Amino acid sequence: MIRIVTILKRQAPSAFSCALIPFFLSLILLSAGAWKGYELFTAPLPETSLWTSRGFLIAVIESEFALGLWLLFGLWPHGARRAALAAFLVFFVVSLFMALAGESSCGCFGRVPVSPRYIAVLDFAASLSLWLWRPSAIAVERPVGSRLLRVAAVLLLFLLVGVPSGIVLAAHRPTSLNPDAEIDANQSVVLLEPDKWIGRRCPLLKYIDVGDELSHGGWIVVLYHHDCPRCQEVAPEYEARATAAAADPAAPRTAFIAVYLR
Repeated sequence: MIRIVTILKRQAPSAFSCALIPFFLSLILLSAGAWKGYELFTAPLPETSLWTSRGFLIAVIESEFALGLWLLFGLWPHGARRAALAAFLVFFVVSLFMALAGESSCGCFGRVPVSPRYIAVLDFAASLSLWLWRPSAIAVERPVGSRLLRVAAVLLLFLLVGVPSGIVLAAHRPTSLNPDAEIDANQSVVLLEPDKWIGRRCPLLKYIDVGDELSHGGWIVVLYHHDCPRCQEVAPEYEARATAAAADPAAPRTAFIAVYLR
């Protein structure tokens, strides 16, 4: 009796499906870097720590741009896979931490609000796909001439786009109020520094609908944004202070001024 044994082999993913993984991840990295760069150029930053400093964010943007180009052009795919896997694992940890902290947006795409919970899922999926992905032999064994052309293209793009962008972002600073407390209408962004106004006349009175009332007596002026987690955290404290001071005519009154970002 002849026994026939059939051995089923798992079919390897096609070169096309393998190529889609680095392609889509490169688009994510390039998009994230572009949106963060746009925010850095058009909006002021709090810069309260190393992680929110301009220099650190520029380094992140440049790294995302470089890694995105690396994946997009398929250079040294095994090394690109390891580098991208490490990057997305770091992104996953950061986004997961922000999600657990209750942050409304992770800032991964600049001013485009995206919940860190969704980004954590995206980063986990990207990390898993990179873990399972194995570059095809075709991608690894490209001719030397083709590889040199790709290296030249990546370096050229980085020198023409990445380096100048980093220099511009490092040199650009939002305009502050001039000495006469005038807002330059030609500037799209004007940096307000309320910590320098303490004990002085508020320079925004002429731009506030109740400015005349605020110009008399002592006031505690609270600038807030409706979607700012920090503002939502401290607002009840100032509301309680205002309620407690209402019975004392000599106590400074509290004014909440909403700030709207374009």
